[in-house]
Amino acid sequence: MKKLFPIAAVAALLTAAPCHLAQAQAQSQTQNKAQVYFTRDISPEGLLKVYKALGVEAKGRVAVKISTGESMKSNQLAPELIAPLVKEVNGTLVECNTAYGGSRFTTESHRAEIAKRGYDKIAAVDIMDEEGEIRIPVADDKWIKYDIVGSHIQNYDFMINLAHFKGHAMGGFGGVLKNASIGVASANGKVNIHSAGKSQHTKPNGDLQAPAGWFVSPQKNTPFIESMSAAAQAVHNYFMQREGIVYIDVMNNISIDCDCDGNPHKPTIQDIGIAASLDPVALDKFCLDRVMNLPQDKNNDTKALLERIEQRHGTRIVFRGEEMGLGSTKYQVVDLDAQPGQTALDVIFSRKSVRTYADKPVSDEQVETLLKAAMAAPTGMNVQPWRFVVVRDQAVKDRIAGRNRMISKAPVAFVVCGETQLKNGQPNKNWTADCAAASENLLIAAEALGLGAVWTACYPYEERMSTVIEALGLPEEVKPLCVIPVGYPAGNDKPKDKWKPENIHYDKW
Repeated sequence: MKKLFPIAAVAALLTAAPCHLAQAQAQSQTQNKAQVYFTRDISPEGLLKVYKALGVEAKGRVAVKISTGESMKSNQLAPELIAPLVKEVNGTLVECNTAYGGSRFTTESHRAEIAKRGYDKIAAVDIMDEEGEIRIPVADDKWIKYDIVGSHIQNYDFMINLAHFKGHAMGGFGGVLKNASIGVASANGKVNIHSAGKSQHTKPNGDLQAPAGWFVSPQKNTPFIESMSAAAQAVHNYFMQREGIVYIDVMNNISIDCDCDGNPHKPTIQDIGIAASLDPVALDKFCLDRVMNLPQDKNNDTKALLERIEQRHGTRIVFRGEEMGLGSTKYQVVDLDAQPGQTALDVIFSRKSVRTYADKPVSDEQVETLLKAAMAAPTGMNVQPWRFVVVRDQAVKDRIAGRNRMISKAPVAFVVCGETQLKNGQPNKNWTADCAAASENLLIAAEALGLGAVWTACYPYEERMSTVIEALGLPEEVKPLCVIPVGYPAGNDKPKDKWKPENIHYDKW
């Protein structure tokens, strides 16, 4: 028999003095733009970096809210990714049972699934509605009159809402707002949200025990979406009256399906990064914007996900959250991959040749940033003769490496090439100078992103050029100037002091 605590008892708890975080979060939300911290580094180190960037200490008994996923095929966050963060805050992983009759419908089966995923090997795991549920107040009572959550929520002072950003069959997408609402709700609480307050119970097989036709609404899916927003705000307010709550979205393995789908579609969008904020509305809006602004290309097939979000009115969750004062859809991005406090001159003077690289990938977004920087170079008569070949394939890297073995060891290499003929058929005498300028921009941009790179020459060495031309199948009029391997530095390379006043002349030699 599940225990149900009266809402009045919990409401009394929420009259306590505000937590140490309240002032910082209130200040953040009253500013014009919320702060969203972002890194492209999807690794345990990257996750710790965004958490620490928030500048908020997890105090007291810390709950780390994740999704344990419906099956091993689902795209939930890997234990090895989150383990260092959980250890850093001495946290407990928390979840609730599902409202549908799947592998996590009962506590017994849910714990078995947790063991399969390996979450119990990195931290204690608490199923918060194992011993019952409580009702907590909602500020937005348009649809639901209270939020029903696992009773063990009372055992925690601080929450890290650690979400995996992805699609969702009913909500359109899932981020931190869904993780706070559906994720923290008990099984009955999930029904309360899904039915927009028309039912609070599940049948023994997991079906909704709701009035006939409850899902038929002139607003279509809006009642469910807005109920999620209300429930997320209830959880936010609950922890804000204790020690606080912070939000992290991991944008990897992005499928149109939720982690609650045991047989999801394969991810069709490149991994983007990890973002964090004190403002859950701003954070989910940032993630939505990143996906919506991706180019539709071989790395990103966003069509199905964007259609699902539109059909389910998914973006309504952030705008309702903003209307109710939970957060702001206006945000400012703090790029944690940029070197802090560096000016353009700082980056130029710190550039060095890096020939050894860590076993760590360079993201597609970083590659695009480097190419944009390269193409921002000056060019004679705006001809822009540069062409670039991005090489990740190991066999191709080995072929173009020659004696430059660092090319084989780098996660990615850029072959900077030039069109040697103008459109009128005349030789382009400036192609080497233009492509050299583009190469220098790329090298400086790599330094700015915390990456290492080195220029390895092709032109004017005929044998070297022939090797690269053959390996890449370059057309006759395109010549390689250089190959630039790029990766995260594995050593401690230092810039060389090349300042020599004796090389300078004024007005005449």
